[in-house]
Amino acid sequence: MLVLAALAFWLTRRSEDSADDAPAVSTGSGADAPALTEERAGYLAGGLTSGDEAAVRDVLALPDDQALDPAAVGSLAGLDMAIDTATFAPASEDTASVSATVGDGTTTWTVYLALVDGDWVIVSTEPQS
Repeated sequence: MLVLAALAFWLTRRSEDSADDAPAVSTGSGADAPALTEERAGYLAGGLTSGDEAAVRDVLALPDDQALDPAAVGSLAGLDMAIDTATFAPASEDTASVSATVGDGTTTWTVYLALVDGDWVIVSTEPQS
């Protein structure tokens, strides 16, 4: 849980530092948003917890020139994370949120997503209350 809190803080700080570089998103209806498939959800969770910087970069909405702290990548490595596609909630045609459990399944996070080049990627996370 602490690790995802650190990631959420890092992503929030990163988004403030590079707001101009963030992917453009619209604020329309979510009716046209493509679904988050089980395959993509597994890919996002697997990439985020892989311990491999390239795989982590591939699932995060980061500009190519944005630095990624190796400590953040290492701290996420090996976490047991599952994204629940049944909770997928589009906010617009290219933004959405979904719930994820971490660890033993008692810790739940909201994962915010953006559709970038046709694929859902992680924008930020926050603990659910």
